[in-house]
Amino acid sequence: MAQGLSTPVGVTQLPDNSLVVSQYSGRLTLIQHNGKQTELGADFKRPGVGIVTIAPNVVP
Repeated sequence: MAQGLSTPVGVTQLPDNSLVVSQYSGRLTLIQHNGKQTELGADFKRPGVGIVTIAPNVVP
């Protein structure tokens, strides 16, 4: 279960079943299937509501 997310607004699933979550605060978080969370960025000006996975390691 993911904890500490600040108003999630978008989510996409990667081929390994991990999730990338965009948040209203401008954060982008990777949540692996084992529950480990990794911050990918915290200073995005506009969160991606419609984020999608276009390749195993690409989420625009």
